[in-house]
Amino acid sequence: MFSIDSFGQNTFTINKTEVDSIQLKYYKIFLASENVEVNFIGGQIPKSKRFKLTKEQAMKADTEFKNQYVKAGMQQYYKQSNDPERFEDSLDLERAKASYKQTVGKFENNITRDQRKKIKNYDRYFFGYFNEDNERLVLMRFDPHKIKFFSVPGAGESLVDVLTIYVFNIDRNILSMAGWADFKE
Repeated sequence: MFSIDSFGQNTFTINKTEVDSIQLKYYKIFLASENVEVNFIGGQIPKSKRFKLTKEQAMKADTEFKNQYVKAGMQQYYKQSNDPERFEDSLDLERAKASYKQTVGKFENNITRDQRKKIKNYDRYFFGYFNEDNERLVLMRFDPHKIKFFSVPGAGESLVDVLTIYVFNIDRNILSMAGWADFKE
């Protein structure tokens, strides 16, 4: 048994007086006010570019997060492995492409498993903002109900197991991992 107070606020802080919330079966969605500062991709989103999401927009974003989770992860993995600008030379690129071909099936299985079992264990914090093309975007941050740690072999440190930040384009109905979108974030 757990209380609603046990949800979230473990991995980052936000002023709770500046959010509305929606309680769902496994998690909560917090809708941040346009007054809440949003740091994203190394900078602050100006207040003039922020907006308050409606509950309908938040529910649509959450539904599409669950529906498009695997697709967004697979698109990011493909881009990460096949982008010539990410590699020093063509040999590195060819190695990355070969590695991608060998691991893509396992990666898809893992992300599909996470879609079924893991994402429901995270509260969602949604921030509304406009990109340079004036499209409405939802920045999605996640907070685990229970903090879990994992170790990276050879790194010698433990890291908190959290979901990456996602961006949902309301106008185009596209979910992307932050920094890997096919639209301006």
